[in-house]
Amino acid sequence: MQAASWQASLLSMDPVRGCLNVLTKLAAVERNDWRDAQPGRIPHEIHTDPVSILNYRPKGLYYGSVSSSFLFPLLVYELWLWTGSLESIGPYVDTAIRALKWADTYSLDSTGFYRYQTRSEQGEENQGWKD
Repeated sequence: MQAASWQASLLSMDPVRGCLNVLTKLAAVERNDWRDAQPGRIPHEIHTDPVSILNYRPKGLYYGSVSSSFLFPLLVYELWLWTGSLESIGPYVDTAIRALKWADTYSLDSTGFYRYQTRSEQGEENQGWKD
């Protein structure tokens, strides 16, 4: 969702705003190992199939991606870059900061690299953008 709206930003800011609106509302506020969620983490997948809705798999709202939380602040920056309006990014700044704090709190290791691991029994082993 974020990558597609970023690519479309040359044509319109509407997809960027829509994406940021949705992801701001869905950003994790608590830890949930089933969904690989921690406070500040941005969702990776949102599924509405029956198996996900019935919570037989965590993909109804799944956070297991290392890239989503890093892309969110970049998308906020892209909105500011194209509009030049601090007012347009205002609703998203806190979420972007929380996403960066998530990265430093839950993903940064002692060597200075950002790493990931699934905590969910059915989580993605490869949490990069090409899972």
